[in-house]
Amino acid sequence: MTIKKKSSTGFKKEYNAYNKYDRKFILKDFNDKIRDNKTFYNLLSKYIKKTGRKNAHVRILEVGCGTGRTVCYLSKQFRKTKVYGLDILKESIGFSKKLAKILRCEKRVKFIMGNAEKMPFSNRFFDIILSQGTIEHFKDISKIMKE
Repeated sequence: MTIKKKSSTGFKKEYNAYNKYDRKFILKDFNDKIRDNKTFYNLLSKYIKKTGRKNAHVRILEVGCGTGRTVCYLSKQFRKTKVYGLDILKESIGFSKKLAKILRCEKRVKFIMGNAEKMPFSNRFFDIILSQGTIEHFKDISKIMKE
């Protein structure tokens, strides 16, 4: 069985389409996706709480943030955290910023366009780094893991 990957052109079209949706649709989509992936989000939240820094200022990075859904979810769950999203597509970053504004979490999140193989952050800047659904899109996974 061959898994067909989306090209960057496919992702660009998807994010451009998202940008055309209104606030009501985007909120419903956000809540539906969180509900549909409840197990993932619950496990992620439990992991972050287990770091023992629940009430401290924690910095989290999502590599390949896509729509920004996870970044925004985490910023709403952990209000004292600063959550960053990194993505290589400007369309993704644009929609992520729109979502953050709609969810009123734009002051606690930061979306950056950049390459996961050459991240624009100093070593040990983040307390937690996560990535979901992106590893298969990289040619050399070892570069990202080292970074």
